[in-house]
Amino acid sequence: MTIDASFFGGSSPGQRALLGISSVPDDAAVRRVGLLVCHAFSEERQMTYRSLYLFSQELARDGVPSLRFDYGGTGDSEGELADVTLDTMVNDTVCAAAEARRRLGVDKLVLLGIRLGAVVAAAAAGRIPGIEALVLWNPIGQGKPYLRDLLRKEKIIRMGSPVRQDERFSLRPGHVEFDGESLSPEMQDQLRALDLPTADLPTIPCLITGLATDKFEQEQVAQLARRFGALGIDPVCWTKEEREYWSSDSLYAEFHPVKTFDATLSFLRTIAG
Repeated sequence: MTIDASFFGGSSPGQRALLGISSVPDDAAVRRVGLLVCHAFSEERQMTYRSLYLFSQELARDGVPSLRFDYGGTGDSEGELADVTLDTMVNDTVCAAAEARRRLGVDKLVLLGIRLGAVVAAAAAGRIPGIEALVLWNPIGQGKPYLRDLLRKEKIIRMGSPVRQDERFSLRPGHVEFDGESLSPEMQDQLRALDLPTADLPTIPCLITGLATDKFEQEQVAQLARRFGALGIDPVCWTKEEREYWSSDSLYAEFHPVKTFDATLSFLRTIAG
């Protein structure tokens, strides 16, 4: 397996250079389908980083090349978090899809999104020609409770690490302090308005995963399945993972969603044909 961590994009005015990490099997003959990974957001991105690295290795052993990337303003990509919105994340995914085809050497490309990244992947799929399928790992169905939880965690972090007011950075109007930077009013509004089951969804094969222990999440998976069904798509719904893999508890316990890995590999083999 060859791993390449390098920047792409950033060549046009206003475009930010994005970090992409590709994992490519050494045997070019087995590359029938490639995977573009849309990370989760904020802390959840950090908590799932190791799991996605391990999954990229497993994919490569199965002959599937992959590209993971950081949205502009997040991770190691250029830009500021204050400028990140769902729209910019979707635009970055469209750019990353072109880079994935170039690096991975595949014609068939599948989008995989984790949590908020699943929302981004679903929105981007309709703008990228030739996407074969969509994989949504524990997608955020409703944005209001998600945003509320993000801001609640941020408040708890600040309470545990008090900083004098004169040491804080200056916030732009409408922004809220978040993750050491700030979250824009545009991003807050887009998250509050988010309702994935009623959003525009692509009419392509889809795998949707959820937790076996979370009835609310299972209902969201069911709602999404009905929405895809109304579009003439019979999605694969898989709700057998037993615990969260995007929380700090899972990171410290070194828990990785291997059941979700296996379900995704099985789905990709079907797409590869």
